[in-house]
Amino acid sequence: MTLANKLTMSRIFLAFVFIILLFSKGLFFKSLALAVFALASLTDLLDGIAAKRTNTVTDFGKLMDPIADKVLVLAAFVSFVQMRIIPAWMVVIIMFREFSITGLRLLAMSKGRVIAASGGGRHKTVSQFASIFVILIFLVIQEAGQKGILPWSAGAEAAWQGAITIFMFIAVIFTAISGASYLIKNKDIYLNGEKSAKFVSSMLYLGHSPFMPGTIGSLAGLVIYLLVKGNPILYGFTIIFIFALGIVFSTEAEKIYKRKDARAIVIDEACGMMLSLAFLPYKLWLVIAGFILFRFFDIIKPPPARALERLPGAWGIMIDDLIAAFYANLVLQFLLRILHLF
Repeated sequence: MTLANKLTMSRIFLAFVFIILLFSKGLFFKSLALAVFALASLTDLLDGIAAKRTNTVTDFGKLMDPIADKVLVLAAFVSFVQMRIIPAWMVVIIMFREFSITGLRLLAMSKGRVIAASGGGRHKTVSQFASIFVILIFLVIQEAGQKGILPWSAGAEAAWQGAITIFMFIAVIFTAISGASYLIKNKDIYLNGEKSAKFVSSMLYLGHSPFMPGTIGSLAGLVIYLLVKGNPILYGFTIIFIFALGIVFSTEAEKIYKRKDARAIVIDEACGMMLSLAFLPYKLWLVIAGFILFRFFDIIKPPPARALERLPGAWGIMIDDLIAAFYANLVLQFLLRILHLF
């Protein structure tokens, strides 16, 4: 085994050491967990340098290096969920992206292709590691504060929690964008041409209805809402997943239908319908009102929906419906609060 591959495998071993130290009580163990994670992160840099300098780039290294990275990062994020520092839905998005792109890379390798790292992928990695380091530093300072070594207060803890939330949101955004970018740029690897684009973008061909395809697409979104409304994490994940499918498939579908935002493309309505009812309690009148309001705003396209509709390809198709959904949700939130006053 080459030096580079040994460094790669050591990262997986250090990930398990890191978890044990992280869940051990005391300032010493938390500080050691931070040090071990930093060391494991350093091996990610060193294995690449070693492979290039010794000219020992191997297929094993190409496969295991990204897997080792994911083991280390996901070990940290899942641990933080267990410690109730970050919400689970953020980690679900990160995990879905990581597993999806790993699967895409493996599929590409089976076809004799190599998917090179992109700028978006590097931004994603930096944002994830930055978030992990911020959380680990918070844990060390919190332990030191509780022991009276450093000043600590409820206000300081709230400030750190706010910083962690901001870093995690940035990481999730970069993660989702980079994942969508990989899927779009390499869609020829997993798409089966025209049939796949039509099938997905028309929501299982519902958009081919001769009567009100947009309304039928919205009803499809309503059915999905009813299936997943009981689980907030699954609900948010489903919206993001449908949006990602729309971005991946709608540009190709637009070319097939030979029309900008063709009537048959209704995945945008399904996604918008779900977003319209997000962060709202399940009440029949809210569901009905949400459906009517979303269709209304989707048709009149209030600012900036009309302007955003002109964006090229899938972005123009999807984003104007999200703006309509935002307006619908805003009105529903207002109505709900007004009614609570009486």
